[in-house]
Amino acid sequence: MLSQKVHIKVINVELTDDQNLQIIKKLTPLTRLVNGGRGAVCDVVIRKITRTWSGVVYCVLVRLETDTQTYYAVSNSHRFSRAISQVRSELRRTMSKEYFSDVDKVKYMQQEVHRGYFSELFVQ
Repeated sequence: MLSQKVHIKVINVELTDDQNLQIIKKLTPLTRLVNGGRGAVCDVVIRKITRTWSGVVYCVLVRLETDTQTYYAVSNSHRFSRAISQVRSELRRTMSKEYFSDVDKVKYMQQEVHRGYFSELFVQ
């Protein structure tokens, strides 16, 4: 059951059927939010990076292209499911009618970096 609206490209990773299904289930509904799903195509690039000091990191890039606009979202995480969920929520946020000002974007990014940095300090 592959969706014809979601195209998946992988680099350095073999996806299982469950992971393919997870991508389809989480990203196909987003194609229906734009123009009622007419002419919307979602390209997903998944890359697995193996680092000696931190283990495996999944990087996910999504491009949702319609007739008039193109939306991008990028995420990375040590867990595959978390990376897909983060990229879905980031894509929804960019597609929403609420636009953040530049100051709000900077504050949001600072909070995310701060949260990630301190969580890694305490986990190790």
